[in-house]
Amino acid sequence: MTSPLGLAALGVAVAAFTAFILIELRTGEPMFPLPLFRIRSFSGALLGAVGMNFSFWPLIIYLPIYLERGLGYVAAVASTVLLGYTLPTFVLPPIAERLALRFGAPTMIPIGLGIISLGLLLLYLGCSVSDPNWVSILPGSLVAGAGLGLTNTPVTNTTTASVPESRSGAASGIDMTACLTFLAINTAVMGSLLATGVARSLREALPRVPENQLAYLATRVVDGDDPASLVNAAPGPAFGEPAEDMVNVAVTHGFGLATLYGAVFVTASRIVFGHRFELVSCRPSGSVVSCPSARDVRRPLSYRRGWGGRSLRSSGCRRWRSSLGSR
Repeated sequence: MTSPLGLAALGVAVAAFTAFILIELRTGEPMFPLPLFRIRSFSGALLGAVGMNFSFWPLIIYLPIYLERGLGYVAAVASTVLLGYTLPTFVLPPIAERLALRFGAPTMIPIGLGIISLGLLLLYLGCSVSDPNWVSILPGSLVAGAGLGLTNTPVTNTTTASVPESRSGAASGIDMTACLTFLAINTAVMGSLLATGVARSLREALPRVPENQLAYLATRVVDGDDPASLVNAAPGPAFGEPAEDMVNVAVTHGFGLATLYGAVFVTASRIVFGHRFELVSCRPSGSVVSCPSARDVRRPLSYRRGWGGRSLRSSGCRRWRSSLGSR
């Protein structure tokens, strides 16, 4: 982070982002219509999307490393355990849609973010026990996956439907760009925390190894190198315990640090969301549904069964046939 190349890359990124904002403010047809962020329902839903993509998805990259290097599972077992983290994200979205129609996105999105936070906290506690295994981390994996499954659909629907219909495409693009941007950022941050935790654990086990050598060892551990090969990377008498056990402990420590960070961030996102989010309302006008413009967004929306046996999705500037109504 403090290397000249890293600082230069950071400076270029900040300058490019600033230039992009200035250009978008002055152009007649911006790629990202910045006034959309004044719509509280849009910016609130976007915050919910950032929260879940800043915590849940980056961790899926490092969870297999923990299962294989921290718990010592082979790839087949690790991939099976990983299903507990991912399957709820496929099973629960239809249920989340029905719940959002009944209780509203302002209720479901904070609940989903809170469940993700709880799941990551349970993961942290599960890998912090004296003898962690798949049983100790499975509850956290299931709960975190359930939280994402309950959050994703209301967030996506609200983001596009809380803006005028002519801007729904731009809103979808902003949503996807924000998610991928923060996903990339937090993947790097969590990787750095994982390496930091590994290095801290190795420092306790290898007190005579120089700092630069510890950083190198930590990088090799995170990269998944064979523990036996690490014996040749450190001074011979430095290893006071088998390399395999040392690596397991180090990866467990680093993964716990990354997981705790994710839980704290998504909790903060949920708190800020509670103060930010407000939904717009649509009202019937003859046979169509009319929505207020961005500057008229003030009133909250409650999800409810629409007219003619149909339903409204989010602040829907259009009507759609719900799967709930067709069954």
